[in-house]
Amino acid sequence: MYLTLEVVSPQAASLGADRRRVVGQQGLTIGRLPGNDWIIPDPYISKQHARVSYANGTFFVEGLGRNAIAIGSPGNQLQGNQPHPLRNGDHLFIDQYEMIVTTGQGDPPGMSAPSDDPFAVLPGSASGRGSARGSQAGAIPDIWEGGVGGDFVDTGVIDPMQVLGGARGPEPDRGGEPLHPPTARSADARTPGPARRRGRSARLDRAGRPVRVTGPGVGRFR
Repeated sequence: MYLTLEVVSPQAASLGADRRRVVGQQGLTIGRLPGNDWIIPDPYISKQHARVSYANGTFFVEGLGRNAIAIGSPGNQLQGNQPHPLRNGDHLFIDQYEMIVTTGQGDPPGMSAPSDDPFAVLPGSASGRGSARGSQAGAIPDIWEGGVGGDFVDTGVIDPMQVLGGARGPEPDRGGEPLHPPTARSADARTPGPARRRGRSARLDRAGRPVRVTGPGVGRFR
């Protein structure tokens, strides 16, 4: 449910498009200073002149300022700070501004009540999405069915040398061999050398002890 207030007195010309306001169930305040929902810049309008509220399926109006408001005729003034019900077709007087009250069912024009369903489809989204599929090229599908879409290109692997503008020669055919084969070590290098001492070969007896070698051209073993 919503309510419409429209100024119909001669002052409507000075308000322009702001002469009409749609009020939802959150209500609104009327006054001449910023901070009100409906600002009427007139010195005879109070800083916060009136409030429109909603409760139990009915809209109410109450005066908040020193200047009274009236219903039906300028002389039928309402007591301040006392909510008074508004009905369809009422004439509301805020100082010299005469307003027509119109009530309507449903949501205010251009507004929709929030849904409690977190997965609810927003108004217009279903039709817009369906038309986009058939009319717009390059639209991203809602569900991926595998593969590469017609509007997308599989770039594969990017060669950094091509990106940097450098030349790159062909890769050599290694025939399945490892890049750096292990270097073979000599048997002498792998064999522990308790008998290798100071670069000379020593003779061992049966017990494995070194034997002193004497003879021409052979130095003394130390």
